This record gives sequence, C-alpha cells and structure tokens, in this order.
Amino acid sequence: MPIEAPRKEKTRLAASLLFFEHGIYPSAKVVLAYTQQGSLTDINRDLHEFWQELRDKARVRLDAPYLPQELQDGFADALGRMWELSVTNARACFEAERLDAQNEVARAQRSQIEAERMAREMSSRLQLLDAEMHQERERREIAEKLLAGC
Repeated sequence: MPIEAPRKEKTRLAASLLFFEHGIYPSAKVVLAYTQQGSLTDINRDLHEFWQELRDKARVRLDAPYLPQELQDGFADALGRMWELSVTNARACFEAERLDAQNEVARAQRSQIEAERMAREMSSRLQLLDAEMHQERERREIAEKLLAGC
C-alpha cells in the first residue's frame, strides 16, 4: 500500500491483516503502531466501521420475498447460529485430530529412540562377539599348530 494511501484504507488493511492473517485483535494502539498515521479517535472510528462491515458481510441474508421479514430474519439468524456451531464443532474436531497426530508423533519418536538404542546395543554385542570369534580362531590355529608339530 502506498504511503499516500488514506488513513482509513491503511486502518482497514492493518485490521484485516492482523485479524485474519495473524489472529490478533486489532486495537487502535496496535493499528496506530503499524500505520503510524491518524489519531486514536479516528482509528477507533475506522475500526468500528471495519467490525460493522464484517458483521454485515457475515450475516446470512435470505432472498425470499414471499416470506414475512420476521421469518426471513429468524431463518437468517438460525442459519448464522448453525454456521457458528458447525465452525465450532469443526475446530473441536480439528483440535482433537491435531492432538491425536501429536500423540502419534510422540509415540513414533519414542519408538525411534528405542530402536536406535537397540541398534547401538546390538552393534556393541556384534563387536564383542566378533572379538571373541577372532580370539577363538587364534586359539584354534595355535592348537592346530601344536598338534601338527607333535
């Protein structure tokens, strides 16, 4: 966004980025720190408009001219609550699956550590057995030489 952009535009952009991209509630002080333009009062007014516009966009609208307005509003509110419930439920399911995945990763890491420990143990045991076999071969060769010399 160009430096010459209006304060209101910068405020909306900063609020959108903070809220949607980073999950940060855009307060007037935070937005002012990012835009470095305007007063807290002006930014508060811009943020109020931002939130109102967001609520208006999020509100469900039914195009049913044959229904009384009260029913349309009731249906729209019910659909909005259903959407919110669905999103909440989806987030809970996602969180549960995320925790399951984290637990699975932790189990896999523990298994890997155990397998690496066993591999080191087996390698040490193999080296020990190899050394014992080498000593036995030497003893056998010495014994064979002694028997051949007699």
